[in-house]
Amino acid sequence: MTSLTPFLFVVLLAAAENSIITRDDVHNRILGGEKASIAEFPSMAHLGIDLPGMDGAYCGGTIISDRWILTAAHCVHHAIASNIMMRVGSENKLRGGTVRRASRIIKHEKYFIKEEHDHLVEMLNDIALVEAAEPFPLNNLTIKTARLEVRNKDTPPGTTVNVAGWGLIEGDDVTNILQKTNLKIISRQQCRRLAEDITIDKRILCAADPREGKSICRGDSGGPMFKNGVLVGIASFGPSECNPPSTLSAFTRVAYFRAWIHQNSGV
Repeated sequence: MTSLTPFLFVVLLAAAENSIITRDDVHNRILGGEKASIAEFPSMAHLGIDLPGMDGAYCGGTIISDRWILTAAHCVHHAIASNIMMRVGSENKLRGGTVRRASRIIKHEKYFIKEEHDHLVEMLNDIALVEAAEPFPLNNLTIKTARLEVRNKDTPPGTTVNVAGWGLIEGDDVTNILQKTNLKIISRQQCRRLAEDITIDKRILCAADPREGKSICRGDSGGPMFKNGVLVGIASFGPSECNPPSTLSAFTRVAYFRAWIHQNSGV
């Protein structure tokens, strides 16, 4: 059976019984990626999250208005809004750009996650909104809102998509510099075969590039998947071992949740 996990990154110094990532997982990595500038992904946000009993975690997110970040629900599941810091306008997750503290978290009301022995058993409705305490200084260059996919629009298999994040990279290192790569959408049927018992339906888009070994990995959770500059997915989960022959990356499908996003953020 394929071992799947959320792509949240939890600092390795966390207590072993609470950590979502183990020391063995440090060998996970993004393959086939390259450095990206924030000008290429001006809607990109880095979320630093203090979690109870842990030394911290981080995820990606996408700016959808001057107040709202769209991310994965599992990133903020146990978080308190005031313990989330969001950096925008910089490809370096540690410096530059603008930092805002969160003031509110809205998780999907039917979000559900079940894990056994640090492995994912089920994840449903993995989407959340995080509101900033102060507006982001939008400038149309390095801090910009993303265009969202229209409601219920399909992204067919074979479509090339672009992803970005600060997840683990080749080797054993965590990157401070934004990375990018491209993948191709795969069919739900193929995704179901790879995910086995995990629910794969119209709420999820799956992507892969097994021939070239490109993948997202730990720390890329909540980050964007773009099709021709339009946000179509939110990084959710994939194999606990990111290096080949793993072939699955699962994303929350923005088109399915478009009405929910509008209802809760006005966007």
